[in-house]
Amino acid sequence: MKQAYVSVILPFSGKLPSTQEINALDTALRTSSRNHELILIATFDSGLSNFEINDLTGPLSIVYTNTVSSQNSSRVAAFGRAVGDFIIEWQGPIGDLTKDRILELLEPSNHGAELIEFESSFQPLSSRAFYSFANSLRSSRIPVRKAVGRVFSRRVLGQLLLGSSFEPQINVLCAELPVQRSCKTIQVSFAARQSFRERIAEGMSLLSKASRFGTVVPLALATVSAIFGIFVAFYALTLFLLNGKSPEGWTTLMIVTGLGQASILALIGMTWSRIDSLSKGLTRPRDATAEVVVFPPTN
Repeated sequence: MKQAYVSVILPFSGKLPSTQEINALDTALRTSSRNHELILIATFDSGLSNFEINDLTGPLSIVYTNTVSSQNSSRVAAFGRAVGDFIIEWQGPIGDLTKDRILELLEPSNHGAELIEFESSFQPLSSRAFYSFANSLRSSRIPVRKAVGRVFSRRVLGQLLLGSSFEPQINVLCAELPVQRSCKTIQVSFAARQSFRERIAEGMSLLSKASRFGTVVPLALATVSAIFGIFVAFYALTLFLLNGKSPEGWTTLMIVTGLGQASILALIGMTWSRIDSLSKGLTRPRDATAEVVVFPPTN
């Protein structure tokens, strides 16, 4: 893609990129694309406020986001700044974005792919197991992937920005976009590991909003409750027929509790998808951008 304008988006990973790393990436992009730009995502407490760099051949933008903004909304803010024909979102070490790596990321686009996802071969076993479970509750045609890097065409990025008004999870949006895609595994680790709290929040969001979890689990629990209520009713009826006496009052309570709980859970399961769709329609997205600082090219 020597004739393409390439945008590279780098989320802040807790470690400030050095001037040498930025210059090396700028050089790699200059030799592998027609034009390019760099976009860094950061907060004001990240230490980038005093960041200075010169001798760039492409513009460098630092998108400062609100401290309370989620990772997804911060990424959307950076996506909105990108102007390239192809946009690379990279969550691996900045030093791994060499010229050869950039060409490898863009190569599937020569064959018509508009969304290219790259999974890390160093992804922890727990993360692989969770995404395998989450995808078992989804259609096999739209699996959610935890990608260390993605390449978007300009058209796909426009669809993603439009869809972000209704679905806050970037991973889910990428899975559900109706575009030609490619997926590869590369030997690159994530630049920063998520905290336990962030992983729990992401997991709950994926299970509750991005799968049939909200339908399958309530219906499964409703089935168990209904079976329990029917079993107690059968026990009470059998005891009455054999002994000619009505059983204790606890059986009536158990029957009412089991069948009543089954009815409530079944209602939740059958209406969950509609409630989820309604909540997406009522969502009002907020721009996470607080300030944008641009370093223009110097040569």
